[in-house]
Amino acid sequence: MSKVLVTGGAGFIGGHLVRYLSAEGNEVRVLDNFDPQIHKEAKLRYGDDIAECIVGDVRDSDAVARSLQGVDRIVHLAAAVGVGQSMYEVKHYIDVNCNGTAVLWEEILKNRDRVRKVVVASSMSIYGEGHPEYTGEDHPVRPTSVYAVTKRDQEEVSLSLGRAYEIPTVALRFFNVYGPEQSLNNPYTGVAAIFASRLLNGEAPVIFGDGTQTRDFIHISDIVQGISLALNKDCPIDAYNVGTGVKTSILYLANCLAKALHFDGEISPTGRIRAGDVLHCVADIGKISNVLGYASKMSLDKGLQDLIGWAAEQKSDDHVNVAVDELVSRGLLE
Repeated sequence: MSKVLVTGGAGFIGGHLVRYLSAEGNEVRVLDNFDPQIHKEAKLRYGDDIAECIVGDVRDSDAVARSLQGVDRIVHLAAAVGVGQSMYEVKHYIDVNCNGTAVLWEEILKNRDRVRKVVVASSMSIYGEGHPEYTGEDHPVRPTSVYAVTKRDQEEVSLSLGRAYEIPTVALRFFNVYGPEQSLNNPYTGVAAIFASRLLNGEAPVIFGDGTQTRDFIHISDIVQGISLALNKDCPIDAYNVGTGVKTSILYLANCLAKALHFDGEISPTGRIRAGDVLHCVADIGKISNVLGYASKMSLDKGLQDLIGWAAEQKSDDHVNVAVDELVSRGLLE
């Protein structure tokens, strides 16, 4: 039986992954600081019988050292997330994402004889503006936000150390993740959850630009599939896209959610441009499919039904207007 550490394992992706790994028969340990922006309360999404939880920060070497005891595989999800917020909370994002990854790796290297695999959560945001059609891993990396810069650094540090110390390491470039249990109260989380939160509060989604921007929306179940394959299969130390390869406009997503949640108000893009945003980024998933046998299994229609079925039973606090006002006050919204 393998012992897996999941940093950020109490979060949205972490919660789904931890349950999956436990069901596979793994012993799972979680390190999470229960950031109140993400967690309404310091409570796990699963019971103590699913995973051991260490409450601590990935920047704390003592907490990380305790978390790594007896561990042979690691999934590093812990991060400060959000493009817009990263453009004014610069020190915080660099500290959590870059320094946190550095602390984790220093402790991993002390245990390198035992560690069999490290999987690091990267992001499609590192590409900056993607190819107009499909963006492959050979596309130039030109991040346009502080968040994206930190995800690029997390990826490059991890792959460099993995190669140098011959520790099998994989960086997974997640595209736009959505699904049940994604925070409806965090205005810096995934756009599907942000739109759903607005609609549940009787407000139209705030759509920057003209709404024709295209993204690759991937259901949480396919993200978990990608992580599991990376953990369990032998593969080159490298970065891999994790998406669907399906192009969807932001306006189409908003209209789908509005229809499903019976919102009959007007949905109109603002035309305003948020600093750090890009027009198009949709995954070319040929590499992960060929190397790891990955195949996206959840269609957007079914995935949104899954999200909506859960969200409709939740109480959400809409903080989008506060986040927009913050961007305006800092000159980050044209």
